[in-house]
Amino acid sequence: MYSTYQPTAIFTFDDGLVDSYTTAYPILSGHGFPATCFVVSNYIGGGGCLTLANCTALYSAGWDIANHTASHLVLTGGQEAAWMADVATCDAWLHTNSFDRARNIIAAPSGQYTTASLQLLAAAGYKLHRSANWYKYTSIRDSLLALLVFYCDSSAGNSLADALSALTVAKTSGSCIVFCLHYLQATSGVNQWATADFTTLVASVASSGMRVMSASQWLSAIQTVRCDTRMVAARPAVHNDGTRTRYFPDAAMRTSLMADGTVGPNVTAQDVGNGAAEYVYPWTPQQAGL
Repeated sequence: MYSTYQPTAIFTFDDGLVDSYTTAYPILSGHGFPATCFVVSNYIGGGGCLTLANCTALYSAGWDIANHTASHLVLTGGQEAAWMADVATCDAWLHTNSFDRARNIIAAPSGQYTTASLQLLAAAGYKLHRSANWYKYTSIRDSLLALLVFYCDSSAGNSLADALSALTVAKTSGSCIVFCLHYLQATSGVNQWATADFTTLVASVASSGMRVMSASQWLSAIQTVRCDTRMVAARPAVHNDGTRTRYFPDAAMRTSLMADGTVGPNVTAQDVGNGAAEYVYPWTPQQAGL
């Protein structure tokens, strides 16, 4: 979890479903809030999905239209080259239709990624990768930045009450929370949330005083924050109780940061995912110069 000392909410909608335009857009625009649509470019214009005109209208209203691959190809290990080709096809579609603002941001279908895919994305110029988490507001790690991602799907055990609790965590810890949505319908279900719950959540965000940004706005804002570049290279996370941790990919970075006192000696090797040992130490915004 990266913080600029100003709690932030980001609403994202996956796949390019028409609900983003017909339902979410009126609710969010009533509060002056933007959002981000991660679109599957092959879906645009199909049944139940956004049209190109819908995308253009959202983009003109300040929404991001960003990459969710061309065919919703779910990444599996060893298939990174084919997956990156699908990413490139969607990127070409974004550029052709002048949706350039968030072309360096991507969400992987089904939240799947590998170390190799993250390296390929970074080499291709992607700055922000939003994964997904199937559990209640548990922080996850991405290529450059880790966000508190809340998956809005009651079938996964994530209710409105859980979303409001996650919102409180983000606000009190001065962090950024990403609400990941798909369908908005009359009732909740698999990959869908009840419109009434979404309306309540948006109103709660508005009353919280938290700023609401599109993904590209947030990325632009944090890139202006004064911070040691080595710390930006480390992957940050926030826990449910609001405490913070940073993960360092190698001992050299740990040694470098310890040498000038940027971090203390309480850095330990720990397996934090994908079977890789990384270096961990408690982090506060003050240590990052925020």
